[in-house]
Amino acid sequence: MQVIRGKTPHYTFDPNVNPVCRVKPSELFVIETEINVGDAIRTEKDRLGPGSIHWPYVNPLTGPIYVETVKPGDAIAIHIDQIEIIPPVYCALVPGWSAFSPWFGREDFDYQTRIVELRNGQIHWNERLQFPARPMVGTIGVAPEIGAPHSVDNGRHGGNMDVQETEPGNTLVLISAVEGGLLYLGDAQIHQGDGELACTSIEARARVHLSIERRSAPKSMSWPRLEGSDFLMTIVPAHPLEEAFKLAFQELVLWVEEEYGADRTEAYMLLGQTVEARATQICNPKPTYVCKLKKQFLKAFGNRTA
Repeated sequence: MQVIRGKTPHYTFDPNVNPVCRVKPSELFVIETEINVGDAIRTEKDRLGPGSIHWPYVNPLTGPIYVETVKPGDAIAIHIDQIEIIPPVYCALVPGWSAFSPWFGREDFDYQTRIVELRNGQIHWNERLQFPARPMVGTIGVAPEIGAPHSVDNGRHGGNMDVQETEPGNTLVLISAVEGGLLYLGDAQIHQGDGELACTSIEARARVHLSIERRSAPKSMSWPRLEGSDFLMTIVPAHPLEEAFKLAFQELVLWVEEEYGADRTEAYMLLGQTVEARATQICNPKPTYVCKLKKQFLKAFGNRTA
């Protein structure tokens, strides 16, 4: 199995960077990701502080990965098989990063770093609290045809979406803008609350086991899509938050119409009663909103079995 270690981290989704590797469709491979603050956290003794974070060199990416046979306009389906966490694991409060820092009653708070113990799949917050880890890939996207979005940004290409369901067993679908797709990923996390309100989750380095399938792009697809064994999900990073919500709902209605034979009006009515929706993060340049439909509701439509 091919193991990819990015020797040089990247901080943009750049279409002009030479691929770090080439993979065949459906080939299982492993890619190692860097922690979101790079060398600032290397050991359990490290702490964040003034001068430890060098903006804009944050949220480093490994890649790009060239997928053979993929052409511009193709869809690439990225199946996440496993996420191995590499200690140390931490979360933090960083002055200027929190969505609600003025709420504390002063302009900002000091740097706060908590090294978190991960043992037997459990996060040991302290001696009184343990809860299950939920590893995910926070940043994953493809290079655009032109331009190079920053690793902290997000959009139709994917990017720093911070969606908890980008986790083992699920498949993220993106539209390739360039030959080979040129996939980048990073920002592994072992737990994140909705909104990512502290602007760090519980962050880690990781080895991500994945494979990539080339597909024909659905005609209705404009934004990233995510599928699990029991749900469909659409992902839209956009301003304002209400617009992201509406676009994610629209994308989901169009998905159900095109691939499950639903009448658009009926799909709109049914999803209006059954969809689950939330903001997965509001601290990046554009907030991410998701709309999620349990596949059990697709039995209302007859042209394809969920």
